[in-house]
Amino acid sequence: MLVGANDACRGVIDDMTAVPAFRAAVDAGLAAVERRARDAIVLVASIPDLHRLWEIGRGENRVVRAWARGVCPALLADPRSEADADANRRAVFADRIDAYNRKLAAACKAYGRRCRWDGGAVHRVRFTL
Repeated sequence: MLVGANDACRGVIDDMTAVPAFRAAVDAGLAAVERRARDAIVLVASIPDLHRLWEIGRGENRVVRAWARGVCPALLADPRSEADADANRRAVFADRIDAYNRKLAAACKAYGRRCRWDGGAVHRVRFTL
């Protein structure tokens, strides 16, 4: 089950999934696992640092051209802009990913001993182009 990036990567910040709705969806997914596979051990991995994608790609022409096709505009629109509004939008996006990750950790904890949280390991990966 994959959640997170699809909740964040919307057309604009206001269309991103609200944090309470995100948590409710995660809880519903975990409840479905519980109903169908009562003995399953679940690994909940954090959402990658998508802001890092912007950091490492904004200076690459081929990457910027690809993003111009509509890839995650809430974060990647106007990737070379340093205007306050664009910097603020990217900061809000990054904060929302952090909030989603906190909710993933809390949902895993609430699920119980058969849930393993990665402790933010995926989010800390310093991927490159």
